[in-house]
Amino acid sequence: MNNSRCIERLAAFALAACLAALCPAKAASVNIAEVLDDENSGWGCSNLATTVHGEYYFNSNGGAITSPVFPFAVTSVVAEVRATSVGEKSRKLAVTGGGVTRILATGEADRTEFVAAGWSESDGVRSLRFHVASGAPSSGNIYLRSVELRGVAMIEAPTGLDTTSVRATEFTLRWENHVNTFSNRIDVSRVVWHDAEGDRVDFCDFGLVTNTAATAVLCLEEDGSLRGYADFCGANVYAAGTNDFGSTPSVGLVQISSGKRRGALAYSGPGVDPQATLLVMAKKHPTDVSHGVWAMEVCWTDGETTNSVAEVSIGADYPARPFAVPLDGVEEGATLVLRPSGTADGNRRILLDSLEFVSGYSPAHEEAWVDRTIYHIVAGGPHTLRIRGLERYVRYRATVTAFDRAGAASDPAGPVEFTTDGHDLGLSVILR
Repeated sequence: MNNSRCIERLAAFALAACLAALCPAKAASVNIAEVLDDENSGWGCSNLATTVHGEYYFNSNGGAITSPVFPFAVTSVVAEVRATSVGEKSRKLAVTGGGVTRILATGEADRTEFVAAGWSESDGVRSLRFHVASGAPSSGNIYLRSVELRGVAMIEAPTGLDTTSVRATEFTLRWENHVNTFSNRIDVSRVVWHDAEGDRVDFCDFGLVTNTAATAVLCLEEDGSLRGYADFCGANVYAAGTNDFGSTPSVGLVQISSGKRRGALAYSGPGVDPQATLLVMAKKHPTDVSHGVWAMEVCWTDGETTNSVAEVSIGADYPARPFAVPLDGVEEGATLVLRPSGTADGNRRILLDSLEFVSGYSPAHEEAWVDRTIYHIVAGGPHTLRIRGLERYVRYRATVTAFDRAGAASDPAGPVEFTTDGHDLGLSVILR
């Protein structure tokens, strides 16, 4: 190898090293002719030409060389390439991995060059496809002789994570590792659920709205006020009929109809406060099958202008927790308006179960922190580990991460969740 080619190759490898810096790397050197001639290599090609010496090259825009799936994430490739012509009118070699394409362009015709390309570890490139760049001209041949691959070891997460014999102060964790696992890290976290907090300013339960008739019944008085609710008025607000709910009377629902008649529900009670949060329980009407986005707009008006506060996406069922709409920006004493919105065609009827106005609102949330971490050297499998020193009547969550000898980590397996108590019997496990 002459000096210029040595310098060129060193420069290409230096670039590849920068692309894969700070990563525990795996390397593989591939002779293209050898792997394409070996039917068991996992490499393949289509629409390529060969020389009398068995060298493969691209002489059409539809040719491709494909690799097998590698046991590591490719972060860089150095390709040994020779092109018979270069410039704007010539074909250019490209390599695609993980949906990301890099151009392997050479600078001089009929000269072997070493060209580098790279990806980040997060691209997750597990296989490569070498091909002529999209939109390239149709002149010139491209020879690909070898490639040098580097990447980060891909280690799979443990499987079968489960718990047995959950007791008052201990539990047993069980899992299985894949063959390239060297060690595990077990994280055991405490989990605490915090209920929503705040001071209720007003609560409107529409459970008093009941309809046993077959069809919907208008819930508004002649002056537009909502029957039984002094702080509400509206347009096209109904109690749903039993035709919509089989033979069961509709109870606790206010129907805002849309379509040809646009419905709206207005509120002017004490809950309209910029420091408050509106909590809404709402869902689609069960017989409306309109396609598109279902939503409900929350807005406020001072009698002259209407200002949007938020748009809430509506589903087929009531949410597990109410929709929370902060009212900051709403003028105190203004009127709050709820009305159907979105892009669904036809009727967009929304069923309301309740409205609540809360000051100083803090939503319900889960808090978890790692209570202990255990490192476990792999020795066969499946693995069983007893963990002691827990507290009674506490909810715990456990995960297991696998590492290879180079220190590359898998995604955590799990979690599994359980609650300790005073019994010796195992408890049911929640798998997420």
